[in-house]
Amino acid sequence: MPEEKRGAPRFVARDRIPVHYPEFEPLICDLSEAGAFIEDRRPFRAGQTFRLRIPREEGAIDILAMVRRADPGHGMGVEFLEMSYSSREHLRKLVNHLSRSA
Repeated sequence: MPEEKRGAPRFVARDRIPVHYPEFEPLICDLSEAGAFIEDRRPFRAGQTFRLRIPREEGAIDILAMVRRADPGHGMGVEFLEMSYSSREHLRKLVNHLSRSA
């Protein structure tokens, strides 16, 4: 068995642990009740579905989305496929707020 060269032992996590890299945080730059464009240098491929969460003080908006257009190095256009009633209401309020401030 090879000699351990690490200064501290590593352990395998039973459950995956989320990690965020600040320089890679995706940002929504336009939003509607049907979809959004998400700025991200590493967009998912067109056709891929994923869950996204928009944190809000009044409650997070959890959405199942599909990538409709991927622009590597810039971002992706996504369509919202599915969300709970409360997420839809929070999204509607957010979009209304954005439309009034435009």
